[in-house]
Amino acid sequence: MSNGGYLKKHIYTAYGLFAILIWSTTIGFVRPLILKLGIVTMLATVFVLCGFVSSVVVFSKQENRKNILNISRKYLLLCGGLFFLYVVFINLAVGLAKTHQEIIEIGLLNYLWPSLTIVFSIILFKFKFRYWVVLGIVIASAGIFLTSTHGGDISFVEAINNLMGDWFPYTCALLAAVVWALYSNYSKLFGGESEAIPLFLIATGLCFLVVRFFVSETSIWDVQSLLGVLYMSIFPTFLGYLFWDKAMKKGDIVLVASLSYLTPVLSTIFSIFYLELQSNMLIWIGCGLVVVGSVICNISVNHKVISREDTL
Repeated sequence: MSNGGYLKKHIYTAYGLFAILIWSTTIGFVRPLILKLGIVTMLATVFVLCGFVSSVVVFSKQENRKNILNISRKYLLLCGGLFFLYVVFINLAVGLAKTHQEIIEIGLLNYLWPSLTIVFSIILFKFKFRYWVVLGIVIASAGIFLTSTHGGDISFVEAINNLMGDWFPYTCALLAAVVWALYSNYSKLFGGESEAIPLFLIATGLCFLVVRFFVSETSIWDVQSLLGVLYMSIFPTFLGYLFWDKAMKKGDIVLVASLSYLTPVLSTIFSIFYLELQSNMLIWIGCGLVVVGSVICNISVNHKVISREDTL
């Protein structure tokens, strides 16, 4: 690979970091919107608006309009379907959680996706790896546990009771982690040069818009709701998914997946400073564990991608 090729790869990898940073600021937005607008109304509004904005921005370039005709049908159907399923599963999981502890437990299950992304990348792209990667995943996961719980106690007995008594949101969170890891890898495998994210976004929004006509939801629209919808549409949804898609297709997928462990860390740090939450030593220990685990994961896997034909 030429120096220019390496530079471009690093730039696209940086897009993944930008996506992680954006997603880390969404704390406090999704659940209040779901409670005020309802799950289906919130999803329909955010994704239709986001799909429209992203289509105008992305397809304003003639090159992107021409590439629409060359988008792989397999990519459209497989990745488009996985994208839609992820949105459904993660929002159902968050929306159906009944207590603060359930939200934490669901978040912990969903944060399996960085580990699964690495595992699936090893399987699909036949990366050579050292077994240190398992140690890295364990250390990073321990760090995620400490930061996601804000260094506080979590009742494992209560967690098991919650799982046994209300298994559906937990299943959705786990499925969301699996689906997003698969989507990330298959985007690199089949995405090519196409810019299909606007199509995925608007198709997802239209699906929820149709569903909205068949469900009864009470929506409270006020300034806070409008600002929340605008923020979710432009930043975490449009820019977050667009940057992530670019990083998965042309960046270093293992490095980005390793950096993804930082999502709960950055989210916690954002909460501490922006929402003025209390911090303790366990939170910062957790942050350190995530960093160490991410580094171990990154150096344990050979990032060289073989040809796509060899993976099929």
